[in-house]
Formats: sequence, C-alpha cells, structure tokens
Amino acid sequence: MNKKRLSQIGTFLFSLLILGLALDAIATELQDYSYQDLLHSLEVLPNYRLIIASILVILGYGFITLYEVLGLHYVKQPLAYAKAAFAAFTCYSFSNTVGFPFFTSSAIRYRLYLSWGLDFIETTQLIAFSNLSFSLGILTLGGFLFLYESPAVARLFDLPLASIQLLGGLSLGLISAYLLLVTIRRHSLKLKIKQKVIRLPPLRFSVAQIIIFALDWGAAAGILYSLIMPIEPLSYSKFMTIYILAKLGGVVSNVPGGLGVFDTIIILLLAGKVTADGILSSLLIFRSIYYFLPFLLAALLLGLREVRRRFYLKLE
Repeated sequence: MNKKRLSQIGTFLFSLLILGLALDAIATELQDYSYQDLLHSLEVLPNYRLIIASILVILGYGFITLYEVLGLHYVKQPLAYAKAAFAAFTCYSFSNTVGFPFFTSSAIRYRLYLSWGLDFIETTQLIAFSNLSFSLGILTLGGFLFLYESPAVARLFDLPLASIQLLGGLSLGLISAYLLLVTIRRHSLKLKIKQKVIRLPPLRFSVAQIIIFALDWGAAAGILYSLIMPIEPLSYSKFMTIYILAKLGGVVSNVPGGLGVFDTIIILLLAGKVTADGILSSLLIFRSIYYFLPFLLAALLLGLREVRRRFYLKLE
C-alpha cells in the first residue's frame, strides 16, 4: 500500500474520530440542560453583563493563540498567524470540551503540523511547550493568589492560614528556581535527538508563557465573574482563586470540560455568596459561550478542512 493511499485512509479515520468526539461531547453537554433553561438564564441576565462576557470570550481565545505563536518561534518554525490561530483554537476548544487534553490536543496538533511541514520532533516539542506553559502559569498565578488571598482560602477549606501561605510560597519558590535554572544553566541542559538539539525555552519565553497564561485564565475567570450576580461583595481576586481551584479539579478529573466536577466546586465555594439558581444560570451561560459554541465552530472548521484535504488527495 503506497503512502498516498495510507494518507487517504488516515484522513478518513481522523475525520471519523473528530465526528465521534464531537457528537459525544455535544450529547454530554446537552444532557443536563434544556433549551428553555438557557433562554430563561439569558432573560434574567442584564444585557451589559452578557456583552462583557462575550468580549472576554473573544479576548480569551485571542490570548490562547499566543501560546501557539510563541511555541512555533521556540521550535524555529514561525508559521503564518492564521495557521497558528487555527491550531490553537481547535486544540483548546476540543480539549476544553471533550476532555483528555493531552490526547485530543496532541492528536490534532500532529495532524495539522505534520501536514504543514513540521516534523515529528518539532511537533512533539510544541506539545511539550504547551504543557510547560500550563505548569509555569498555574504555579505562578496560583502561588500569588494563595498568598494574596490566603485568609479567604483558609476559611473556605477550614485550613490553617500558615499552610495556605506555605503552599503559595512553595509554588513561587519552584517558579523562581526554574527561571534561575533557565537563566544560568539552559545551554548545558540539552537533549539531542536525530541531530536536533533540544533545550529549555530561554528566560524571555518562560516569562512570556507565564504572562499569556495569566491573560488566558484571567479572561476565562472574568467571563464567569461577569455572569455571576453575588448577594454580597465578591472581589475578582477571590473569585479567581475559586476559579483556579475548580478548574484544577476539572483538569485532574479528566471529565469532559470538567463537567460536574468544576460546577460542583464552584457551587460549594460560592455557597452563601451567590444564590443557587444564580450560580447554575451563570454556569449554563458560561459553558454555552466559552465551551459549547467555540467547540461547535472548531469541530465544523476541522471537519471541513479534513473533507477538503481528502477531496484534494483524490484529485492528485
């Protein structure tokens, strides 16, 4: 069987996989909600809050594309922004909604970047770079918030204040050690694979990874924050801490979109600050505009690309 035929079969199987994941994720998202629930939630929500949330959705996905642009410069393969944006949007839309982020985003990246001229090692570097961005970002942002909002976090979990401050300090200590390492030992820490020398990202890239992560998660938390109408004062920094804890719970669970896990943690930690109906309505709109609609668009765009690619292969 020649390479052309194998490529056609691979395209067909990948298209089936995308379709299957899309249908399963859509069914999962919709099973606990009804169309009437969404309409009612939109009716009671002030228009200006929905506008702010929508703007933050656009900004958030715009920030996400910067991960890909930075990663491509790291592997010295700066593609056109349109391609980087397409890869970022589809990867994160799928991983956010379908779950199993390493599998879903990696499969899409390999499919896209190998067809755009990157080799297997470069694409693997991009995937590792993306995972590193998450680790650096969550340690830095989480560390700062745990120190800044340590009394609130201690009360939420009924834990000693010192333990929360210690956790925040350890997180920032790890980040400081990593940044120092890439500053003084980066060139001596290298891995050689098939004549390619792989090093840790330089300091400026590491700092950029952290900043992009803060912008990305800051916008995402801002979407839900703008949709929630608290019954008592709730600062953005305190809510951001709650959002990070809930998001981490969803990521660790590997449940699609953190469905159930993320929602439960948000409900528990906001108990008494927001009405139960208000939390559920806000979460429903949040999932619709930040997860569900971008995922549908990403599935459509990726599906059209695969159909078009298969059509062109047949013509050759």
